[in-house]
Amino acid sequence: MFLVDTNIFQGKIEDPEVNLTYLMKLTFPYPPRPQLGVQLNKNDLDEWIKNREKKEFIAKNPYIPSSSS
Repeated sequence: MFLVDTNIFQGKIEDPEVNLTYLMKLTFPYPPRPQLGVQLNKNDLDEWIKNREKKEFIAKNPYIPSSSS
């Protein structure tokens, strides 16, 4: 089961509940809109897209959603 939660910054993988047919539950984070004064600018996005650090899996700006395949 795949879910998108628009109010969280960190996703999670959960075991299935008893008597349900899915094998696991994946919740993908999609953070809420930034408050006024907090900006997500083009430079933040460009830096994240160009990032090639092997151990950096999550963007430094919490308003850039993280997911993987």
